[in-house]
Amino acid sequence: MPAEQQLREKVRQALRSGRLPETGPERVLGGLGSGSRCAICEAIIAAGEIELEVRFRTGGSSQTLHLRCFSIFEDERRHPSGLQLSSGAREGA
Repeated sequence: MPAEQQLREKVRQALRSGRLPETGPERVLGGLGSGSRCAICEAIIAAGEIELEVRFRTGGSSQTLHLRCFSIFEDERRHPSGLQLSSGAREGA
């Protein structure tokens, strides 16, 4: 899986292009990896990893993501200026 800054840039590109919506997810389901490809880092989500199926309000689409990729997506979506809050100051923390 790429380094955090590379993942953040991939998320920003996906948000800018509309490949990932800027709206929050409607529902997030989690489980063990099924061998699907992560929509952000494009790596396979192995059986020993957490896989999230993220369903969006916009267009009813869903994406499969690693837990770490989802976390970065949420951070970038909430703070589009690229300014991330410290972990203690994150929304909902």
